[in-house]
Amino acid sequence: MNKQLTDEMFQKALFNEDELGSVIRVHLHVEYHVNEIIEKLVPYSVKLKPINLDYDGKVNLICALGVKPEYKTILCALGKMRNKFAHNPFYNLTKSEVSNLYESLSAQGKDVLQKAHNMTRKQAEHKKVKPYKNLKPRDQFVLIAVVIRSMIIQIKNEITTKIV
Repeated sequence: MNKQLTDEMFQKALFNEDELGSVIRVHLHVEYHVNEIIEKLVPYSVKLKPINLDYDGKVNLICALGVKPEYKTILCALGKMRNKFAHNPFYNLTKSEVSNLYESLSAQGKDVLQKAHNMTRKQAEHKKVKPYKNLKPRDQFVLIAVVIRSMIIQIKNEITTKIV
C-alpha cells in the first residue's frame, strides 16, 4: 500500500465527524491496518482478492495466522458497531453499546485505557475531566477507539519485527 494513514487523519476521524462518521472512519482506519497485517503474513496476499473477504473474514484470517485470539473479540465488536451505523441512518452511540464495546477489550486493553484516562485527569489542565464511567458515550468511544488503534498498530509492528 502506497498511502499511509496518519495520526492527524485518525484524530480528524474522531473529532471532526458526527457519531456516524466517527465510528465508520475509525473502523476504516482499523481495517486498513488489518489489511496491512494480512499483507505481511500472507506471502501472496493478492491471491486472496477473489475470495472477497469481509471484515470478519479478515479478522478470522489474521487470528488463524497467529494474531492472538484475544484481539478478535474487540475487533469483531467494532465491526458489529460499524454495521449498526452503516445500516441505520438514525443509529446513535448509547451507554449500553459503548459499554459492550468496552467489555470486548482484553483486560490489558481496559487497564491501558483506565490508566491513560486517570493520568490525564491528574494533569492540572484536565482536572475537570470526569471519571471514565461518567463520560458521555461519544467520549468513551473515543478512548476505546484510541486503544483499539494502538493495539492494531502494535500487532502490525510486532509482525514486521518478526518478519524482518
